[in-house]
Amino acid sequence: MGHVGFYGLDESDLDKEFRLPTTTFIGGSESALPLKEIIRRLEMAYCQHIGVEFMFINDLDQCQWIREKFETPGIMQFTLEEKRTLLARMVRSTR
Repeated sequence: MGHVGFYGLDESDLDKEFRLPTTTFIGGSESALPLKEIIRRLEMAYCQHIGVEFMFINDLDQCQWIREKFETPGIMQFTLEEKRTLLARMVRSTR
């Protein structure tokens, strides 16, 4: 998290709690989080194996829907049975 200095912050700011805007879903049911948790959750949503570009979409409702699907904590965690069903559907779709 050494990049916080670029934004005029320092390491002590990482423990400060910040109120989350209503335009984000990273807080789940929480309305405020420490900065280090905000950064961690955003990195999990946007800096892992998959990314998404959607801000060019002019429809705000569509942008919010996409943001909700990527930012809500735990939304992409599936049970073993759900994973098997998804795999079967993907295999079937390629035939």
